[in-house]
Amino acid sequence: MTIRRLALLAVLLLGGTAPAAWAQAQNPCAGVTPVSLQAPPNLLLPKDFSGSQIGADCVAWQEFLYLNWAADPAHPGKPDPNATVADYGKPGNTAQTVWESYLEASQVFSPTLRLATAWAARRPAIKDLSRLSKLGDIELSSIAQAGSHGWLTDQSGNLVFYEVRLNQDEYEFITHNQLTTFAGQAACAKQPGTPPLPDPSAKGGFNLPSGGGTTGKSKDYDCAGNVAVYGENAGAIELKAAWRVMPSDGSLNGRYKIAQAVLHKPDGTTQKATVGLIGLHIIHKMPSGAQFVWATFEQVDNDPNGSTSSRRVTMVMLWRIALGVSRWPPLLIQSASASATADRRNCGR
Repeated sequence: MTIRRLALLAVLLLGGTAPAAWAQAQNPCAGVTPVSLQAPPNLLLPKDFSGSQIGADCVAWQEFLYLNWAADPAHPGKPDPNATVADYGKPGNTAQTVWESYLEASQVFSPTLRLATAWAARRPAIKDLSRLSKLGDIELSSIAQAGSHGWLTDQSGNLVFYEVRLNQDEYEFITHNQLTTFAGQAACAKQPGTPPLPDPSAKGGFNLPSGGGTTGKSKDYDCAGNVAVYGENAGAIELKAAWRVMPSDGSLNGRYKIAQAVLHKPDGTTQKATVGLIGLHIIHKMPSGAQFVWATFEQVDNDPNGSTSSRRVTMVMLWRIALGVSRWPPLLIQSASASATADRRNCGR
């Protein structure tokens, strides 16, 4: 995508006015449900896309705006109807965003979680971060980066911590189909998969919901093959977030989306700290994206490849123009793709 089309995309999605030189340029997001930076119900989560690369790019920005809106404290996973545009990205604001009010994957698969009431429960104000690997608990015995024996640290030498969160659609698919245990997962996997594998007339198996519900072009099913609706019927969403420890003097807080956290270090000690978001990976299963639509955002100050390229400078300036120069700078979009490297239809991933 050219710099001009990217720039126009950002301005139009944010409800801004494009420069006069771009006035006659074609809107690259034509046909995509626009995002309006207003309180719900005008703030919409995209539920499908055109299937094209530009469609995936537009959806990535829409999701970024929606998921980073302030969360409704009384309704986890939903935007706060009382939040305003002026509150968006305000420096020093540690209030949870929509995606932060999703459930952590480790909670969903915890043997002590009361699954029936977990989603509606009020979320803690302070994060509890222990992940030192993007791959989850399976890798917690080692915090070394792949291909080396070094720890993943930020530019200040502090460990980077991760969290993995699931939206309500995926949470309900997992819990309603009893997939929190190996036995439950094995039983689901033995069910017939989605056509054309293995039987053209079969349904069911382990296929995460795409938001098709009972009437969409790509219906959703439980493991046994019964048509089902999960959560908000928006499709399964997973997010992986990376956090760095912020300087104790608060000098950089205005440059990041920040949160308060208790950090569980590999030596067994804990530390209370202010953390800043340096990376956000979003995958969203949609009717036109059975292999998920993928988008990755990186915080510009902490990106080792983040040179002052014209694309990055343009996107920073447009974001600041649209939301005001006092806002924290964006996690710049690094990639958004509607393609997959492998056919994973049988496992819904």
